[in-house]
Amino acid sequence: MAVMRLCVLVMFVAAIGCGGGLESTKVKAPAQSGESMIKSALEDVAETGELGSGMMNVEQGLEAMKSNDAEKAAKVSAAVDQLNSASTANARKAKAKEILEML
Repeated sequence: MAVMRLCVLVMFVAAIGCGGGLESTKVKAPAQSGESMIKSALEDVAETGELGSGMMNVEQGLEAMKSNDAEKAAKVSAAVDQLNSASTANARKAKAKEILEML
């Protein structure tokens, strides 16, 4: 009798464990616009004067911006080149603020 109860219990647990479970839902994060990527990175530069890895986001943002507004992207790109060549933290801060005003 005990063996029979054990068999019933094992079959019950196995039946419950074989369920399909819940379907997983994939959620994609909204894509940032090129301009918002640039703004986010340049706000850091405007505060610190340091050019960090965020400048890669600026380059990606410029590529995205080219498809929407090529003329504005060219102006911002030229200003970013000047930012990259600025020699002091204060000069980089000022240039970053100038670019932010362009956006």
